[in-house]
Amino acid sequence: MNANYINNFVYLIILALSLVLNSCSKDSEVAVQPETITETDPDGGNEESEEEEEQEEENDPDSGNEDFTIPEGSYYVTVDGSASNDGLSEANAWSIEHAFSNARAGDHVFIRSGDYGNVELQPGHSGTSDEPIRFIGYRSEPGDISANNGSTFNYGDDLNANDMPLLRGNRVDNIGQGSGIFNFHSHIQISNIQITHYAQGVFSSGANTVLDNVIVTEVGDFNPAHTFPDNTSDPTISYAGIGINVTGDYSIIKNCFVLNAGAEGFRFSDCQYQKHSYNKVYSDSFVNPCDYYYLLALGADNNELDNIYVERIGEIQHLGHGLILKFDAKGNDIRDCTIKNTWLELSYSEVSDNQFTNCDVIGGGPKNEGALLIANGAHHNTFTQCSVVNCDGVAFSDWDEDFSRGDVRNAGHNNTFEQCVFDNNRAGMNFFWFDQEQKDSPAHDNVFNGCTISNTEHLFLVDRINTDNALNNCTLINITNLRGSTYETLNSGLTLDAVYQNNTLENCGFSLD
Repeated sequence: MNANYINNFVYLIILALSLVLNSCSKDSEVAVQPETITETDPDGGNEESEEEEEQEEENDPDSGNEDFTIPEGSYYVTVDGSASNDGLSEANAWSIEHAFSNARAGDHVFIRSGDYGNVELQPGHSGTSDEPIRFIGYRSEPGDISANNGSTFNYGDDLNANDMPLLRGNRVDNIGQGSGIFNFHSHIQISNIQITHYAQGVFSSGANTVLDNVIVTEVGDFNPAHTFPDNTSDPTISYAGIGINVTGDYSIIKNCFVLNAGAEGFRFSDCQYQKHSYNKVYSDSFVNPCDYYYLLALGADNNELDNIYVERIGEIQHLGHGLILKFDAKGNDIRDCTIKNTWLELSYSEVSDNQFTNCDVIGGGPKNEGALLIANGAHHNTFTQCSVVNCDGVAFSDWDEDFSRGDVRNAGHNNTFEQCVFDNNRAGMNFFWFDQEQKDSPAHDNVFNGCTISNTEHLFLVDRINTDNALNNCTLINITNLRGSTYETLNSGLTLDAVYQNNTLENCGFSLD
């Protein structure tokens, strides 16, 4: 059986379990659209390298919030706290487990920096729309950590319990166990927490969850003996490790950071009207690298994402799925995002009517790995002023997963690309096959309007059936051939069926007459 099929099958089993838990929670909780949450400025740009020094200074955990006021009656948590204390001061602080179990609507719980060890925290009560329950980490005094337009933690930093609270799970044979935070309640806000060495960092199914500046690293199975394909022939054995998993409607996830989640970095399913901003996810582990970096699936509809950064670092074994909408994800608005050295992917027929604006896919490594991938019938999605650079270009594909929701014999149709830039890729458009038996499922009626395609050997790579894909008012620069095939011997006889209107060609080895 193909390894990709197995991975997706395992993924569906795990996802089904979380959906059962989520449905139980949603039966008893009422989602309320937040009215008083202040959103971060969306105009921060989407390039990781730009203004990095300025951002690091802005997000210095020592800088704090000068306007911060400690509400009267707030509670405190320290590593030496006790359930027998009243929690009203650091000197008489609660334990962290007691705080999560006992905090009520309207409570502010301030958690001092320190190593809290192997705890699994679960809020015992819900807040309300007017009085959420807030758990806020701090360094030496409440309000001294403030994340703006990104986490206070950056790639290359080390976890430090002196900077903010740290939950450190217990690994068995390098395999994380349990969840750092597991929440079924609504109107819970969690800020400034570090989590590492669990099977899962955070799970929350409660509506109106807020996660702000939550840092999760090294979650899942990192036993070298389970590394596929080097040390095992079973690709499912190490499919474990989820960084942040939120299913509650109207939730806000901002300034969060995930590094090396073995299965999934961020996962959002069965959720609507969430807002995500300035979250980052990386994988650089050669032992069980991340599979799904930033995943929206199975009823993730009408959510807003801006300034999401995804990066696969180095030539790690698995190419991964970068920012991916899969199975059932509709009506999402995704802006100013960067996907590097992996894929921006839309897959399956129930992935439709999503809007991408100013998103960049950037290839990496000697093989220029990465692509904008449309697959398995994804349709009627729009990409405006996006770019795909130094990778496989825009790829259309199909493969057979008959157990999967929304799997059809189609490689994507009626997707629109407006004023996009495709530069220095393997091809402008790549009609490719995942397996030879599926090359007869078509990519059709996709439209490129006002796009610029440049510096590539082929405008099209043709390795599957394609019909009525259109280039209108596009500019083509420095392209050697109209078409080619990745597998010339097998596919050179396939027809290129494209429609051209009012395009401009500069230094191209063909005409479109």
